[in-house]
Amino acid sequence: MTKSIRILLLASPLLLVGCVGPNTSVKEVNAFESQHRAVVLANPVGPTPAVARASIRKFEALFSNDPDAVAARARVLFAEDAWVADTLAVIQGRDQIAEYMKKSAMNVKTVAVKVEDVAVSGADYYVRWRMDIQFKQLRNGEPTSSIGVSLLRFNRKGEIVMQQDFWDSTSAFYKHVPFVGGQISFIQGLIH
Repeated sequence: MTKSIRILLLASPLLLVGCVGPNTSVKEVNAFESQHRAVVLANPVGPTPAVARASIRKFEALFSNDPDAVAARARVLFAEDAWVADTLAVIQGRDQIAEYMKKSAMNVKTVAVKVEDVAVSGADYYVRWRMDIQFKQLRNGEPTSSIGVSLLRFNRKGEIVMQQDFWDSTSAFYKHVPFVGGQISFIQGLIH
């Protein structure tokens, strides 16, 4: 059996895992682009630079291991009809986002986010960040780190109306899930 066929056979269960995230098909990418255009049309002008900077500081401080505090901060930071698309889920509505983030915080021992850089294009803000996190159930509680970029669009009040995240969920999350993580590491070893 050739190396390529072995890798494909071993990767097939992982391909199914990878297909559950947002933006994995042409249809989903088209839906994202359509939703982004609608947000742009509804919010053609963002906040003043000072309000945007304050909102980015709130974004950086959003995450912690206190679920109730995370939910409360999310309810302040996100607009009522906001939506978030990270590599694990797509969530719409302030209360749903707050609940999603609260549930996420319930699964961590510690988490810290540091904004490394911000680039602005029109009313879109590209926020490059680093997240250091310890999951309660993954990696035996060992710390892990991830880097990523969040595309943020704010309304005039500085509330987030759209957040599209770009980060490597395979290395930062799936690789640490029992069974799946071992398969990912094995396949990566075959490729390299």
